Amino acid sequence: MAEAWDVGHLNKRLWSWRQNSESHSARTIESMAHDYDANLGWYCDEHLKRWPEHGALVQEWRTSIRHYLFWALVYEVALHFRNRKTARQSEDDRSLFEIMDYRLTPEQFRSALSQLRAYRTSAMEHLAYAALTTSIALRLTWPVAWMSRHQAAVRTVLGLE
Repeated sequence: MAEAWDVGHLNKRLWSWRQNSESHSARTIESMAHDYDANLGWYCDEHLKRWPEHGALVQEWRTSIRHYLFWALVYEVALHFRNRKTARQSEDDRSLFEIMDYRLTPEQFRSALSQLRAYRTSAMEHLAYAALTTSIALRLTWPVAWMSRHQAAVRTVLGLE
């Protein structure tokens, strides 16, 4: 399936789950990003071994992987600044990462910012990274938290749908 279709995100629930804080899947996006990148990178390498003429296609996949990781990490950083009192109450509207209601440790937060810097690929991502880090440096984080509550609208405005 991955060889025939783009890697990406669907804005539609395709499955359900039960979760607790000890589950392996309760990991932070920051902690999963490297594994995701390594596993899909391995797949890209293996695909090229089978079909060396697909170099351009595999490069598109690699760009999509980095693009996805960048925006997933932006979302996690935005979640880090959310106010628990104003968070949405309905689980139907929340992502797994909101339902688990974790907070990044200072080390995880620094790692997420470092990974963001590494995964930037486009001018839009460089600009978003600069705006995000500037907001954090100025301690003006309410707009960042607002993005986590209105992520569907932000994705639409940025053309990430």
